[in-house]
Amino acid sequence: AGTTYAFRARIADAAGKHGKASAARRFVLASSAPATRAAVVTLALAQPTVREDGTAKLSYTFSRTGPTTAALKVNYIIAGTARLSGTVSDPADYAITGSTSTAARRRVTFAAGSNTATVVIDAIKDSRVEPDETVALRLTTGATYTIGTTTAVTGTITNDDPANQIKESTSRQARI
Repeated sequence: AGTTYAFRARIADAAGKHGKASAARRFVLASSAPATRAAVVTLALAQPTVREDGTAKLSYTFSRTGPTTAALKVNYIIAGTARLSGTVSDPADYAITGSTSTAARRRVTFAAGSNTATVVIDAIKDSRVEPDETVALRLTTGATYTIGTTTAVTGTITNDDPANQIKESTSRQARI
């Protein structure tokens, strides 16, 4: 799209003598819309540590700058020592909400008009004595956004099971 202009030219020589007027010419001045800039996505964690048996959750906030008129899907991966899935003998360490997909590759969606999206990690209480466990989220590339936070954002689930609990339990079993 653009605007059409018509013009006639009359050329003069160095002495100022004008020649014959040219035929009308038309040209289109194209107007281009400014290039849409890609959203820049960042990732943050307000409370980096939660207790395994507590009510607090690891709440990862994804933020975007730039256009918000359309929904935006952002890819990320999960790493760390805590486990999302488990078995009967070794259960999962946390549950996740606000995300789609399975396994380590995941996606979060910004609603149209919104500049934030949240993924919540909820620690699952167990009775195993174990070291503190980590959950690290890292943004991965996508065609419709630029990564603003280039490093992993890590939260920690602190163990709530005292080490002496196993010693007492083992001692009792040994006497039976």
